[in-house]
Amino acid sequence: MALRYKKETAARRGPDAAAKVIEWVRALVGDDENTGVSLSANACGHAACGGQETIILLMRPDAPTIGIRISKSVETVTQADVAEALQPMLAPAQVSRVR
Repeated sequence: MALRYKKETAARRGPDAAAKVIEWVRALVGDDENTGVSLSANACGHAACGGQETIILLMRPDAPTIGIRISKSVETVTQADVAEALQPMLAPAQVSRVR
């Protein structure tokens, strides 16, 4: 059985939710005007992905792009989910400040 994935931009699904998630990412990593944040939502039919997932790409100059996956729809992602997903790349002081 072939699995089908449907990619949707987060802006089409929930512009307010997407804007909030991007705002949380920028607050956690520092709002540098040279840092790009991209957010998209994927729907998949495989049980392992829970039906919906949110993908965040963090693009900084002179650094590899970092991809973060949260196994929730963009509308249900919380600030704590974003902090937890970003925790491996942030200093402990930055993460605790947001919680």
